[in-house]
Amino acid sequence: MNLDEKMTLLLAVEESGFKITEALKHLDIPISAYYRWRSKLKVEGLTGLHSKKPTPKKKWNAITPRGEQKILNVTGNEPEKSCREIRYTITDTSFFSASESTVYRLLKSKELIRETKVDSFPA
Repeated sequence: MNLDEKMTLLLAVEESGFKITEALKHLDIPISAYYRWRSKLKVEGLTGLHSKKPTPKKKWNAITPRGEQKILNVTGNEPEKSCREIRYTITDTSFFSASESTVYRLLKSKELIRETKVDSFPA
């Protein structure tokens, strides 16, 4: 519903002469929507009635830049360690933990994973 429609409905409900719940029932508008619109209009003015797209929330388990730097520091200090060993080192020495796959993805994105060539067994 756009700004004009919301404003028209708010005015219609208030000027209808009916109780708010009765007017909303006739207009088929949820009571919660009406009060939310009315509250936003009082607090934010007309801009509060604009429809806003939802913004994605931060993932609760996303690794922080500080955590990334810690992983890269451990990798730089001990480049021979595998992702699993790096993960255990971080868990043992830091205040956070990262999964082995997270360590692998980070190192791969920074091009720190060396592809190993697997020789086939002789027949």
